[in-house]
Amino acid sequence: DSALERFLEDEQFYIESLLRFSQDPLFIRFQEGIEAGSYGEAYETIHSLKGTSATLNLAPLTLSISEVTDWLRLGEDPGKERLAALWRVYGSYCELLEECLEKKQ
Repeated sequence: DSALERFLEDEQFYIESLLRFSQDPLFIRFQEGIEAGSYGEAYETIHSLKGTSATLNLAPLTLSISEVTDWLRLGEDPGKERLAALWRVYGSYCELLEECLEKKQ
């Protein structure tokens, strides 16, 4: 099923959910956990974000988050390359959302 179907075909609600997700403070908490070496805390926050990104049907972001989550679940550092890929995909998503919102105005 499509993300829009999950939101009962309510496009405005879906867009608002995308916007809220892009500004979710859990992304900051995740980064703080990584920087502090608190992989358990980082895992909890990124796991929550993984579920939301899947619900929103953001497949590339969900995949990138999953790769990081797999390492954190083991209590291990996911590595700079995986983290950089995650932030790159997240940044691209945020830029695309901003462009779409500007076009709608």
